Amino acid sequence: EYDGHNQNWQGVQDQRGVLYVGNTHGVLEYDGTSWSRVTTGIDLARSLAVDSLGRIFVGARDEIGYLRPDAGGQLGYHSLVSKLPESHRGFEDVWTTFALKDGVYFHSSQQIARWSGREGMQVWTTSGRYHRVFSVAGRFFVREEGIGLLEVRGKRLALVNGGEQFADVKVDAMMAIQGKFLLLTRTNGFVEWDPRSGATTRWETEIDAHLQAYRVYTVKRVAEKGRESVFAITTFGGGVVLMDERGRHLETLSEAAGIHTGALVLDVHPDAQGGLWFALDNGLTRVATPTPVSWLGQENGLEGLIE
Repeated sequence: EYDGHNQNWQGVQDQRGVLYVGNTHGVLEYDGTSWSRVTTGIDLARSLAVDSLGRIFVGARDEIGYLRPDAGGQLGYHSLVSKLPESHRGFEDVWTTFALKDGVYFHSSQQIARWSGREGMQVWTTSGRYHRVFSVAGRFFVREEGIGLLEVRGKRLALVNGGEQFADVKVDAMMAIQGKFLLLTRTNGFVEWDPRSGATTRWETEIDAHLQAYRVYTVKRVAEKGRESVFAITTFGGGVVLMDERGRHLETLSEAAGIHTGALVLDVHPDAQGGLWFALDNGLTRVATPTPVSWLGQENGLEGLIE
């Protein structure tokens, strides 16, 4: 079962607009014209992140590190595994990597490591499973199975207010909209979480039926429409749904966008030209959004023969 784990592709873009993709060939680089492979010695790069200095951090199986150009401008890979205590070096796959102000986070199922050049490496471990991790408003959250929703505070990983209610409720995404924290749960759809009281309330959207019909893999902020953000919600077999921050349905990208029925959309990344790159379980595709064709039918009040 695909359960919070990116099985194939993931992409990031550096300050120059160059796209980097981690997949079964290691790390690939796309300059807008051609693809090339970055020499890393890694067969399978699971996750990537870019920090404020433009460094590309890489998470792989039992390997973490970053890409840095040499004097000639050639990218090379520098491992950070030696910065870990020996007892924490067998961490298997790094499913998620985030570059935040307090350091770079590398998430695997039983271990989370945070690398800071000044403070070195901080490690948190579990005998259970770190199901999902989220970067929201510069904060780092973790859902630990059987425990609930936790947050890194300094050097501590602690339950948030009301976090225990997610101990057995799977959370597929977390985001901040207009000062509100929203969690996309597997069973109840979107819920709004109050970090002060810990209370949660249902947040209804126009895509609730779609969320019930198809499993969600991830949610990302991909664009701005006027003063409001646009979110892309990737699914298993249901394409990609675009939603604004009021929960209104903007567009569903599927067959016409090259996302075939049954495809698993594992990741989405906006580029500098306004397009969206979709990481599928069988490849990579780019879609120009908004699409130039709109489909108007009975749901828009059009009936009968149109001439």
